[in-house]
Amino acid sequence: MQKSLFYLLVAGLLFSCQAQQENNMEESILEEPEMPSIFGAWEITSITNTEGEESTPYRSVIIYSEGFYSVEIAWENIESWPEIPEGEEWSEEEILSSYGRLTSNSGKYTIEGDSIIHEAIIAKHPNFMNDWPRWATSFTLDGDQLSTIGNRGSSSYRRIK
Repeated sequence: MQKSLFYLLVAGLLFSCQAQQENNMEESILEEPEMPSIFGAWEITSITNTEGEESTPYRSVIIYSEGFYSVEIAWENIESWPEIPEGEEWSEEEILSSYGRLTSNSGKYTIEGDSIIHEAIIAKHPNFMNDWPRWATSFTLDGDQLSTIGNRGSSSYRRIK
């Protein structure tokens, strides 16, 4: 009787271990592979538009955090405004010239497969957030180098350390 009870306990233990191992295998099959992390700050090293024209911003940064992004680009070295006497203001031409050479937008992003889906919440250019706020780019990540390709062109980035 004791032998029967012993064999029954051993069989139950073996069955339990096998069931746990099968559950672990099923869970690992169902788990999504870990996506490469784009979290952090990136400097844009080049942008190529759909016509193949390449440009390099003077200064730039795109920051990816948990579900949100922010991008700021100065397309050229923008000179500081000269000192003006108290009570005077800069002209509309000076203001438009300075801000016209800046790109600025922020919003949400998700990663779906090999694509980054951006959705602008706020942007300096109203059409960007009102008329076409959502866009996708495919991406590749190689260490500290990020590359994207979308319907507006391609971009290369270097992680800022």
